Amino acid sequence: MSLIGLATDFGDSVYVGEMKAVILARAPAARVVDLFHSVSPQCVLEGAFLLSKSWPFFPEGSILVAVVDPGVGSDRRILAVRAHRRTFLAPDNGLLSFISKSDVEDMRVVENRSFFLPHVSATFHGRDIFAPVAGALAKGTPLAKLGRRTSAPVRLSDLSPVRRAGGLEGKIVHVDRFGNLVTNLSTRHAPRAIVAGRRRFRSAVRTYSDAPEGRPVILKGSFDTWEIVVKNGSAAHFLKLPIGSPVRQELS
Repeated sequence: MSLIGLATDFGDSVYVGEMKAVILARAPAARVVDLFHSVSPQCVLEGAFLLSKSWPFFPEGSILVAVVDPGVGSDRRILAVRAHRRTFLAPDNGLLSFISKSDVEDMRVVENRSFFLPHVSATFHGRDIFAPVAGALAKGTPLAKLGRRTSAPVRLSDLSPVRRAGGLEGKIVHVDRFGNLVTNLSTRHAPRAIVAGRRRFRSAVRTYSDAPEGRPVILKGSFDTWEIVVKNGSAAHFLKLPIGSPVRQELS
């Protein structure tokens, strides 16, 4: 049985259920896991970050289907990528930027329409293309049957921090449901300070409960990146910094 992870920006909507129905119609023995559906609408950066941190928890042989697709219906490509002994299916818009060229075993443009639903909506490729293709992959269809090989995917330039003089320039890449501001700055680097907006954070707390009430602080999050949090509150509301806002890690 194949394990299929779904990662979308569809939220609590009928679209998720329709995708699952199509997958299971094609591959009844597959198991489908909802990885995330709460990504900010059309936010490819947030989707790519969450996918990059989540795929290792899926066992080898899993299929990760990511649909954060503001270009749906256009001439943007759909990719099927074999890497890390797993298969990734996503629009070619940077969602798979975390997969390095050296890790790719095979990369195909999904273009064989025989695997699609008979009628393909211009606005819902998740149901009409991604889902049936995922079902076919779960049944053992080789990537080679999906389309021609490619090696030049779209890559995001801001998924990883950039080293500048004296530090690293990163971004807020995720706001979770608690209002915590998740950055892409790795906790492997001990910061002299982290700067976000007009705030400079010089010391970190270990847990949420260690934080002072009502004041934003930084801590090491479960993604192994620095987060800005407010105990029993919302850092997003407090600081009003949206996804994509710059953050700087001053290195000691």
